[in-house]
Amino acid sequence: MKAGVTPQLSAKWWRDNRAKTLKSTGLAPALEKYERALGTFLQDTAKNAPYPTIEEAYKKTVALLDGDVTTAVKLGIKSCGILHKDTKDALTKYTTQVIPHALEQLKLRYKDAGKEYAVMVLNMDKGFKALASDMKSAMNIVTLCNDTLNGYVQKLTDYLDENVEMKPHDAEKLAMEASKYANEVRQTASKKVEGVLHDGMSLMDRYQDEMFLDDARLALKKHIEHTKDIGNQVDMMWKLSQKRMDQVGDLFKGVLRRTSGMEKVENQYFTSVDSQLLKVQSKCDELNELRSEVDGRDTKGLKQEVALAQIVTQETRIAKQMKKLDEQGLQEAQLNQAKSPLLLLKKSVLEEKAKKATEIYKFYQETVLKAAQGKDLALTISQMLDNLPETPEEVDIKAGRYQKRQKLIMHFRSDVLKANPIFTKGKEKAEERISYYDEHVFNRKK
Repeated sequence: MKAGVTPQLSAKWWRDNRAKTLKSTGLAPALEKYERALGTFLQDTAKNAPYPTIEEAYKKTVALLDGDVTTAVKLGIKSCGILHKDTKDALTKYTTQVIPHALEQLKLRYKDAGKEYAVMVLNMDKGFKALASDMKSAMNIVTLCNDTLNGYVQKLTDYLDENVEMKPHDAEKLAMEASKYANEVRQTASKKVEGVLHDGMSLMDRYQDEMFLDDARLALKKHIEHTKDIGNQVDMMWKLSQKRMDQVGDLFKGVLRRTSGMEKVENQYFTSVDSQLLKVQSKCDELNELRSEVDGRDTKGLKQEVALAQIVTQETRIAKQMKKLDEQGLQEAQLNQAKSPLLLLKKSVLEEKAKKATEIYKFYQETVLKAAQGKDLALTISQMLDNLPETPEEVDIKAGRYQKRQKLIMHFRSDVLKANPIFTKGKEKAEERISYYDEHVFNRKK
């Protein structure tokens, strides 16, 4: 190696200039690692990579230079003998000049990158603080709007509920004032609220994916939680404002209907409808009672037919006993004496059978009659509902009392729809059983 040469932090330079007789020190591999780390650090700073990435590359580069490279240099100094004085001088310059200078240059570049990061963190902090201030301002505006709207809602409700006396002209004036204020709130406050909520989402989206160091990451987390908390409060209060504005709109219509005579038309309409619905209600009560009777008749009829089957079984048993007596070859007097109680029992059984059969036959006839009555009643109810008074234009079809009556009408129609299949099925089954009794019990051939 030439005397007085200043070494370079390059594996190639070291391989080209080291004394060939100097034993291996591991400096070349250490320099290769350092050069790769340095290249990454310089590339990250050049392209403005996220600061945590730059910091990681910086620490790795310094660690290699201050660690592996310095260790290998010191080992080389120890390995130099009398023959390697120039090499020893060069290695010594690594520790006294080259490495300290390189570390200083790395530190300066790292600080430059840190300035940009510090500015970003500062801007992030300022942005969220400004947003919090805007959100609080929006909250104050919405709170004031809600208080004013609540006052209008209360006054107009008291007027319509007749809790306070107010001249029609004054009521109209108050309703117009409330409606105008609600429209202004909808146009102006909505822009403020929607603006800050949008700004909040944009700011969170901007910084959420940024790579920060631990302290800045913790600060960002707190900013985001605080922003979401205030944003939710603003959103909740604004939804309440929208509800109050809708109430003002409905109350405004209610006041105008009352002061312009529309309420009188509404009341006449509802009085007429309610009168008809009371009649329909009475008919539906009858319908549901008939439906319950027809729907439960299959079980009752089957129970009675089981009892009838038991009587038939008993009659068959008596016939077998009498046949057995005939087969015993008894004298006529003895036979008559033995058969006498059985004949009386058979007569009783036959009478009971006829009585039960007649009861069941009558039961099925009543079922057919009730099913027919139910069908007719269902048709009458449907016609009554179809013939309800037409709704005048003055009636507010969105109002609660109108919707309440519509639900009642739908309920009555549902009763009719449920009852009709039961009456049809009950009538068919009953007629089928009547035909059976006519043919097999009473021997009534058609």
